[in-house]
Amino acid sequence: MLNQLNNELQNYENTLQQYNVTTANIDLIIGIYDRVFDAQQSLNAASQDLMSNDIGDAITNLAYAKARIETLSDWLAVLNAVKGGAPISRDYLEELTNMYLVYAQSITEYTLSLSNAIGASGILQDMNSITQEVQEAQNNYQDGLYPLTLAQSLDVISSNDAILHLLFTPPVINGGEMNAGYLINVTNYVRELAIFNTYEAENTCNLFPMLAISYIDFGNYYLTRYNSTGNIYDLEAALQLYELAASYSQALYELASSTNSCNASFTISSIMPIEIMNNTANTSLNLSLNQSVGYSVVPLAVGITLIVLAVGIAIFSIKSLKITPPPKP
Repeated sequence: MLNQLNNELQNYENTLQQYNVTTANIDLIIGIYDRVFDAQQSLNAASQDLMSNDIGDAITNLAYAKARIETLSDWLAVLNAVKGGAPISRDYLEELTNMYLVYAQSITEYTLSLSNAIGASGILQDMNSITQEVQEAQNNYQDGLYPLTLAQSLDVISSNDAILHLLFTPPVINGGEMNAGYLINVTNYVRELAIFNTYEAENTCNLFPMLAISYIDFGNYYLTRYNSTGNIYDLEAALQLYELAASYSQALYELASSTNSCNASFTISSIMPIEIMNNTANTSLNLSLNQSVGYSVVPLAVGITLIVLAVGIAIFSIKSLKITPPPKP
């Protein structure tokens, strides 16, 4: 099974390298690379499990990798259905990727230093995996895998942003519990930012921000579940998914505007799976109709960081805080 899945994944990687990157398909390509890497990590873990004769964990990792790989055919079907867009030069993709990678490195160092300073043990455990992802992103950048590096950088930035919001969440005075009311306000703000950035990318630059729309929709699911259960982890999951949506849509907007391609059109072929096309269209329509666009586009690196740094109170009471990343759609 391990050998079979490794071969299947390699075939998908070889196929993906044959696509020309455009403003219409860049986020799909980024998303596919991200999921290829995710599957590869699970296969590597399964290989280590087998070497140590840990059959139980090997089965778990193989099952996850198999499910991930099986969905890649659907992603490629959507990628094949999206046509047009302006070509993105490899040089500019490298430049933008480098910018996000440097930011990912910087914000990770800042979050790590802050977590160490206040002794947030739960956060420090999460930072180990984030630091490892930064190192992997650096290696992939050196290997010229810019879409994958960009995906990893956006994931790292989003995870750090969510953690920083949690670190700066003031506790309830009596008992020291996390202030859910404050975190709800932050989550709603990030949701508005994600929707607005996605709206701008879609309507100003004629882009197809499928990943951002999916993350917003998935975030809405967790936010709705929090409203019914009161489970703080559902709220944290919604926050991180909205962060991802804001990150991806901002990167798309920058790609299109910096290459003067906001007037380039794209089409969606009829071969796109109907359920995917309908769900995406409905979500997209809702994003467009429900927005109040009376404020300017807020660059992610500035907008998110400013709201984090503006609330630096009572952070010493959350030393055991831990954030659990939500699964990706």
